[in-house]
Amino acid sequence: MDGSVVKPDIKSSDFQSWIQCNAVVKSWLINPISKELQTGAAHADTARDIWCDFEERFAQGIAPRVYELKRTIALLQQEKSSISTYYGNLKTVWSELQSLRHVPLCTCGCTYGAGKKMQAMHEEEKVFDFLMGLDDTHQTVRSHILSIDSLPTLGKVYAVTAQDEKQRAVAAARVPTIEATTLLAKTPTRSQVSDQRNDRRGDQGGDKRESRLHCTHCNRNNHSRENCYELIGYPSGWRKPKTKGEQQPRTHGAANQSFAAAVGPSASDPACPNLTPMQIQQLIDLLSRQSQPSANMAS
Repeated sequence: MDGSVVKPDIKSSDFQSWIQCNAVVKSWLINPISKELQTGAAHADTARDIWCDFEERFAQGIAPRVYELKRTIALLQQEKSSISTYYGNLKTVWSELQSLRHVPLCTCGCTYGAGKKMQAMHEEEKVFDFLMGLDDTHQTVRSHILSIDSLPTLGKVYAVTAQDEKQRAVAAARVPTIEATTLLAKTPTRSQVSDQRNDRRGDQGGDKRESRLHCTHCNRNNHSRENCYELIGYPSGWRKPKTKGEQQPRTHGAANQSFAAAVGPSASDPACPNLTPMQIQQLIDLLSRQSQPSANMAS
């Protein structure tokens, strides 16, 4: 197909062998293509003619593909994927780009080492491509790598970033464990809960014991014999109830009202037409003050 083996003379002993090989190569070229292209390729005399026709019609320059690969590398980002996945995507694009643009090798035998230096420059470009696409979570590692005078190789850069990713994963897994331990420490134990319940029951029991107090002297509840007013005396202003039941303490206001009801007529009573309501109230207050010393002496 490349023209290195020309068609021999018809009288040559290699003519039949060449015809057979030419037919096999033509079948290799015609069978995979579409039917529309097979019609034109079937009338070609040699496989070389078919190859030249295809190359002229469909061969394209590598510049558009190189541009596309370069653009893909510039826009490729990690986007929260793992370091291994991100590195694998970059390596695929790098491999295809290297197949299109080979690094020239120095064959002149000079001691300058231009080929090795050019290879090192390509490796540095790959390191920069890799660092540019990393997420901001690796900003610290990226700054550390760029601060090194002699830029490390691509393999070492990958190892450092992968180690940083593992450390972050371990730190993120520790946070829920610490929070759960703190919550467990703050949660009261069963014994503490039982003690709190017993304390509450004890308080409630004390109230019930107070409500079960009974005086054997006056036969009333809510107080003991030692605190019975009939034995130790009533406080000032106290009026002994006339009906049976629990004793209810009366205030001075209630005593005054009872006293007024007992000794004095109301303001609307026609039996005292010459007294004003204010004069009646003053008289009631005066009688109340005079009755208090006698009540204290009786107590």
